[in-house]
Formats: sequence, structure tokens, C-alpha cells
Amino acid sequence: MSDFGSRLKNTRKSKKITQKHLAKSLKIAQSTIANYENNLRFPGSDKLRELSEELDVSLDYLLGLTDVSSVEAINTDKPILKGAYIQLVDLLLEGNVSEAKSILEKLHRDGIDSIEMIEELFIPMLILVGDKWKKEEISIAQEHLVTESIDRLFVYISETNKFEANKDLTALFILPPGEHHIISLKMSTEYFKIRGWNIRFIGKSIPIESLISIIEKDKIDLLVLSAIMVDSINSASYIVEALKANLKEKAPKVLLGSEINSFYEDLIISFSDYHMKTLPELTERIEKIEAEIFEDREKSI
Repeated sequence: MSDFGSRLKNTRKSKKITQKHLAKSLKIAQSTIANYENNLRFPGSDKLRELSEELDVSLDYLLGLTDVSSVEAINTDKPILKGAYIQLVDLLLEGNVSEAKSILEKLHRDGIDSIEMIEELFIPMLILVGDKWKKEEISIAQEHLVTESIDRLFVYISETNKFEANKDLTALFILPPGEHHIISLKMSTEYFKIRGWNIRFIGKSIPIESLISIIEKDKIDLLVLSAIMVDSINSASYIVEALKANLKEKAPKVLLGSEINSFYEDLIISFSDYHMKTLPELTERIEKIEAEIFEDREKSI
């Protein structure tokens, strides 16, 4: 998916709207629109809403979280989600976690599943909160508090979903040493749970000897690592190298979740079997992962 600026520019041009006209409609300077399109600035939540309405596209499309661009398409399918993540962030910034929880409970009762919540609510919420901090609209303390609240809300929603582990597949989820961003790793478990995988969630890194013991004892098929920080890429590679040296052909396949740029692509390819930059990619690729694991099992018999 392309970046925010490119999506904004392409959408504006496709609708034959000039920067000057768009700026006038939003009552901002034309240079501000230019900065948005060049990714030099990012609009706040109010301006995001105005851009969505003026260009007649969904907020999620502008943010690169979906390829569905029209507001009508979103409204026809899940109108109940329109703008919900902005409302939820506002509530969390006010400290009103109970009201945010009530909204999520209602959405769940109305048939919105956990994956839809991840992709349509939780991910946009995290992006919006991070952007507010980058633009100095909120303090680092507020950013941490809201992110922690989002984490707790996700765990609550996840625990309300009871999925039976009906596949002979087990995934282990862990962060490399030095990595502290755990929420994406937590959310990734949901994609495996709904497909019947057995889940082993460790989270923070543990000594390699303990990791090897768990992999052998629980017969782990897939090791899922999440690396947001650049240094974590190297840490992840050391873990995988140690596992392969000790477990050899019994080492599990490795999935790395990371948005790190292409400069590290060769390193990532050298130690991971699968690399995904966004959580929604799991929906598209998890079936292939399952097929390859089962195929490898047959070959080893």
C-alpha cells in the first residue's frame, strides 16, 4: 500500500481537484496541502475527517489501511465502523476507557469480528495516536497511556473470542532482545487463532536455551518475531541462527513482522522464511504458510 501523501495526491487528481481548491474548502493554506502530499506534514483527526468528506474517500484508504477508496463502499459493508477509531482515540485521551470498552462490546455484538477490529479500529488507532505524538499534539506520557489502553482493550476483545485449536499446527510468538513494542505481536496471534492454530505467546525475549526447550517440547512449527526497532533485526537474526545451529532440520520456520526499510532486505531474507510489513498481509498469506509446513512434514517422513 502506498503512503498517505501519494494516496491523497492521486485521489485529488483523479477527482480533478486542484490543491488551491482543496485548500480553500478546508480553510487552510495551499502549502499545507502540498506538505501533506509530500509527507512533510500529517493532518490531525479533524482535518483527516474533512479530507475524507471533501474527497469522498474513506479515512482508512487515505491512511493506507485498505485499498477500498470510496466512502460508499465502506458504508454499504460496515457503516458502523465509519470514524469509530477516531472517536475511540478521543475517548482514551479523555481517560474514558469504560466508554471505549462499551463501544467495542456493542460492535462485537453487532457482528464485527476481532480481525475487522484489528484492521479497522486498533491499527488505525495506534497510527493516529503515534501521529499525534509526532506532531506534538499529545505528550509522550499520553501516547504511552493511550497505547496501553488500546493494548488492554485488544486483550479484552481477544479473550471474548473462543476459537478451538483444531489444526495440528503450533506457533510461538516472541520479541527479539531489545524490542519493546509488543502490541503488534499480540494482535498477530488472532490471525492464527481463528484458523485453529495452537498459540504459545511468550512476548519478551528469553534465554536461547529456554527457547530451544520450548520449541522441542511443544513441537513449534512457526516462530513469529516482531521487530520495530532497527537493532532488533540483528537480534532476531542471532536468535534464528542459534536455533538453526542447535535444532538443525527441526528448527521451525520463521515469520518476521517488520516495517524496516529495504536497506535491511538482504539480512531479513537470510534468516526468515516469511517477511510481512503489515498485519493484514497475514490474511492473504497464512494459508500458504500452512501448506508449506505440512509439505515439509511429508518430506521428512
